[in-house]
Amino acid sequence: MGYFSNGTEGLVYQEQYCYRCVYWDDDVGCPIWFLHELHVGEPEWQPTLDRLIPMVETRHKFKASGQCSTFFDRGHDLDRARPGAEPPLRPGQQAGLEEWRQRAQRSTVVVAKL
Repeated sequence: MGYFSNGTEGLVYQEQYCYRCVYWDDDVGCPIWFLHELHVGEPEWQPTLDRLIPMVETRHKFKASGQCSTFFDRGHDLDRARPGAEPPLRPGQQAGLEEWRQRAQRSTVVVAKL
């Protein structure tokens, strides 16, 4: 599970991975980030979150949040070869993506009502 000791670390991580990923949406974020926000601290979600954003050992022997397992750079050759193409989701990611899409639809409806 990704761990960020403060907001700045989280923003640096988002700059490095999230904002460059094909799954990032500027209006609602990303399903992986959403799952981390929603389920951090819940023991039953720990194994799933650990697989999505693993902790890795740095060259200085510290633990840090590693690359998201779903990260797919928008500039990757696949995108240029097939415009609008998204990489296939890995097993178990579809449910998180659907939960995120439902959240995005609900938040769009709430904003529209305001």
